[in-house]
Amino acid sequence: MNASRRIVLEIIAVLAGAVIGTLFAGFLAWLFAGEPFVAAMFSPRDYVLALVVVTIFAVLYAKLSATPAVLASLAVGTFLPVIVDRFAFGWNPGALALVLVNLAFAVVALSAYRFVHANALAREAAGRATSR
Repeated sequence: MNASRRIVLEIIAVLAGAVIGTLFAGFLAWLFAGEPFVAAMFSPRDYVLALVVVTIFAVLYAKLSATPAVLASLAVGTFLPVIVDRFAFGWNPGALALVLVNLAFAVVALSAYRFVHANALAREAAGRATSR
């Protein structure tokens, strides 16, 4: 896979992880933390924070092997949004709800990010196998 295709793949993976993770976390915040639906699902600040967090996932995956990257991504994806939500955005539904919503975000965003990569790698391998 050439460099330009890798960059486009990375951008798509980051966007997919950020959007899907934010929508899922917003749904949980609305369902369990009493956040208004529109504020929970469509807040631009949450999408910006998600883009930053999932971009950090991409950097971690570029610098670390698979298992440490997953663990570091889950830690960053949970605790960075907790700190920003609590102190910068002033959202305080309770400590447990705050951590669980952001943990759910981290798991879903990381899963979507890795799914895009896995799908691209599978297509590349299938293309090589059929071209022989």
